[in-house]
Amino acid sequence: MISSITELDTNKIVLLGTILHENFESLYKYSDLNDGVNETYKYVLNGELIGFIHIQNLVDEISIIDIVVEDNFRHQGFGSKLLEYILNKYSNKRFILEVSINNDNAIYLYKKFGFETINIRKNYMHDTDAFVMEKK
Repeated sequence: MISSITELDTNKIVLLGTILHENFESLYKYSDLNDGVNETYKYVLNGELIGFIHIQNLVDEISIIDIVVEDNFRHQGFGSKLLEYILNKYSNKRFILEVSINNDNAIYLYKKFGFETINIRKNYMHDTDAFVMEKK
């Protein structure tokens, strides 16, 4: 089931977020994840929070910041379900994201949902470039 996170979810979100960024806890607090522009949605399976999607809801576009699924639940469609939820919820908006050129799984996921590469951001993270992708 997908729903908005609550403050009680913060510890689990931070734990999952460290999969992406080792300093996730210092980057994000609950107020940073749900502040009117930032929105975060969780995927709960059998009472356990197993993944989340963090977006920025801007005037005419949605910027996808992070999608994280716990290691034990990867490659089972949960990331797709989170992404599909956002695409359906905001179907009237443009979507944009940045993804490391080395993250083949994420690139595959985004292409599967119709995202196209529109630019390359040099030195995105740790001297690695990123694709800037969009879906209209």
